[in-house]
Amino acid sequence: MKRFMFVVSLVSIVAAAAYGAGEDFDFVILGDRTGGHVPGVYGEIVDEVNLLRPDVVVTVGDQIEGYTEDRERLNAEWDEYWEIADKVEAPFYVCPGNHDIYNDVMLEVWKKRAYVDPCYSFDYEGVHFVILDTGRWESSEEWLEESGYRGWLEADLARHKKDRMTIVIYHIPFWYDTLADGEPDPLHEIFKENGVDAVFNGHYHLYANAEYDGIPYTIVGSSGGGIEEEAEYLGVYFQYVWCTVRDDELAWTVVKKGSARPPDAVLVADLKTIDGIEAELVRVPAFPFAADQAEASCTVFIENATAEEFTTAATWEVPDNWTLEPASRDVTLAPGDSAELEFAATLAGELYPLPEVTVAYPYRGELVHEFKTGLPACRVQPVKAVAAAPTVDGDLGDACWREAGTADYFCAPDGGPCTISPTTFYFGYDDEYLYVAARCEQEDMEALVVTGAERDDFVHADDCVGFFFLPDPAENVFYQLYANADGVIYDIAYTFEEPMELDTEGVEAWNADCEVATARGDGYWTFEAAIPVATLGVDRVVAGDQWRANFRRKEQAKKSSADWQYPIGFDPRRFGYMAFE
Repeated sequence: MKRFMFVVSLVSIVAAAAYGAGEDFDFVILGDRTGGHVPGVYGEIVDEVNLLRPDVVVTVGDQIEGYTEDRERLNAEWDEYWEIADKVEAPFYVCPGNHDIYNDVMLEVWKKRAYVDPCYSFDYEGVHFVILDTGRWESSEEWLEESGYRGWLEADLARHKKDRMTIVIYHIPFWYDTLADGEPDPLHEIFKENGVDAVFNGHYHLYANAEYDGIPYTIVGSSGGGIEEEAEYLGVYFQYVWCTVRDDELAWTVVKKGSARPPDAVLVADLKTIDGIEAELVRVPAFPFAADQAEASCTVFIENATAEEFTTAATWEVPDNWTLEPASRDVTLAPGDSAELEFAATLAGELYPLPEVTVAYPYRGELVHEFKTGLPACRVQPVKAVAAAPTVDGDLGDACWREAGTADYFCAPDGGPCTISPTTFYFGYDDEYLYVAARCEQEDMEALVVTGAERDDFVHADDCVGFFFLPDPAENVFYQLYANADGVIYDIAYTFEEPMELDTEGVEAWNADCEVATARGDGYWTFEAAIPVATLGVDRVVAGDQWRANFRRKEQAKKSSADWQYPIGFDPRRFGYMAFE
């Protein structure tokens, strides 16, 4: 089996280095297989790579879904992976990603199933390859300080300065947040000092290329890991990279299922431009929209940050339940100019589906990014003061639930009509507690999916309810809490910054100090919780307070969910409002 090409110790790999020139050869770099993987894609790419007959195949990480300490599950996932990867006919080398090694148990399993140290090097025809394990760190600085491999890396690269070529491969492209923004990167300094010729990464499930101080940096896109939809101009499509070594030159082509793409198909500069379009150059500010409201004013903000004048339009796709006046507005902007386009929205039926606006934003020649977003009408959920706290036992017969605010109208994940069984949420409060509950109708109780058994298991993949709470936007922290039909909790807190960027460092271990219970009846299950507002960073709650929030119920038998505010996700600017009455 070709994966045993490196079943030797790290010391013997280094000792076996072949210095000097060698024969010309070809090698393939495979992208991420996992991260919401699409079954079958990786195997199809392996078959295609075998047809091209490369001399070596190497990965950029994320071979398994991982993120667990369950050894049985990890070994099953590795069995599944090797059943596919064993078909690779060339010598085969795997790089660890964050889905492969994220905790000590995963590290132990990696060493047994990948048959190699997580950081290692090997040589082929005078070319030195260095594989680094970076999935447990957030930056080059952290990796150099905490991984324990800095000395090994510097010594390994120094020994091979005179080799034909040196190529470094690691999973997370730390440089995207440093070099690409004009900031220094300490790993890059080590690479420069030791004559590294190229760097390849994965993680982002898209292809992009840049060059810094003469060293090309390339992000390899997905070879099976999940992508929302193919977007060739963003480098988002299932792919691998074909590399050639001729004399002392390295060249490569990104390949999409048999079709080639040049190295500059998507520039890092393009991604940064599109990041800017999505974050600030086109904006549609959210606004509260109460249940008894029928009209609202909506603004589309567009700024021209290019070097050329352009003409574009904000055009609405309007479903029958809404009217937008006007349906489209054109605007011509000189470089540096901006415009605020006003629209009048009128609701003539149910809230969902929402109108969607599109702005075609030109950049880099004839390339155009289509900015799309739904009408940001943010719902308002009343939260009623209750006279007495409930007994948290899953029985919703307590008087407080008859006093509470309720929600029973939802949408599907795509913003269309809800397709799952009827669901009702309840919201009440007193000075110190937020009380939340849900009744979830279920046609077939035997079809309930409940696999999470311990706190912070994959509860959101079960039949469950979930909440997002942002009590104080000034604190830039929101809290996510899911509970499955057995009352097992998944909870995490996120920090965020503007433009929208999430960070879990320092708060990802947050556990809600709350009381939760569930119960099952004939054709339904219930959820009930008492959440101290202090665990959400609030001293007390009084009438007139307003939080940003969202919530949902997932029904796995119908492979869908009931979402309160569309779109549900991790952008608190699109959360609805909880109004404490």
